[in-house]
Amino acid sequence: MRARILVLSSIAAAVAARPAAAQARFASEAAHVTVRPVATYLVVSPSKHSALPARVTVADSSGTLVATYTLPGETTAHPMVVAVDGTDILLGADTRLGAFQITLYNENERGHAGHVSGRWTLGTESGVLAARRGGR
Repeated sequence: MRARILVLSSIAAAVAARPAAAQARFASEAAHVTVRPVATYLVVSPSKHSALPARVTVADSSGTLVATYTLPGETTAHPMVVAVDGTDILLGADTRLGAFQITLYNENERGHAGHVSGRWTLGTESGVLAARRGGR
């Protein structure tokens, strides 16, 4: 548990260290790099929280994991920080509502498909996350 707290703290620090202008520049630079999608997650619940993403995409960019999220009803992809903690994938971003983090349980295992479970935190709110692997 302590290792997970340290990893999540590292993601929060990385997100906080990257101000909005730098994230925008990162997104612009990322648009010019060829990436290969590894997995796309369609968020099922909580479906009524409009600040949580509808879709999260994890991709390989020259051997480095990168990720983006898209809010419900939008087409703009926003960059996320990615980390791996054992079998879990940890994602984070800075949003207008505060630091945003998702933990996808057991997603760093080969052959995993179908429904995905995890947790989300946005500012001071948090909860259980349900998603499913989806198309690009």
